[in-house]
Amino acid sequence: MKKYKFKLQNVLDLREKELEKKQIEFGKIKFLLRSQEVELERIEYTIEASKNNLESLLSSGAIIDIDTINSNQNHIEQTHIKKEEQIKLIKETEIALAQKNLEVVEALKAKTMLEKLKEKDYKNFLKTLEEHERKELDEIGIMKYARTR
Repeated sequence: MKKYKFKLQNVLDLREKELEKKQIEFGKIKFLLRSQEVELERIEYTIEASKNNLESLLSSGAIIDIDTINSNQNHIEQTHIKKEEQIKLIKETEIALAQKNLEVVEALKAKTMLEKLKEKDYKNFLKTLEEHERKELDEIGIMKYARTR
């Protein structure tokens, strides 16, 4: 019995490896995006904490010098700048993630196309094998019939 061999198996294997590589890259970018979002949350928490600290100093009624107020205000402004930079970085990472997602989808389509081609080729192989076996059985039947006559 003849063994089945897909002629494009090397290409299919290559496409599977490419898909896996793209999925790993996608996962890395997604992890990076999540860590950037966590950093943004930390920055926002720092801004809130600084505002609350400044408000509590002002509402305590204690004597506060202008340098303390200016220092806290400058810290809040610098943190807002960091927040804007982080938001910009997150948007860039989201764009990269969307691009990588498209690459994963394309790699998946390429792999799926070859898998379907392999299935079709395998069905044709089985059909050819079945026809060959049927011909052999027909020949055996004809030979038996010829001997009995």
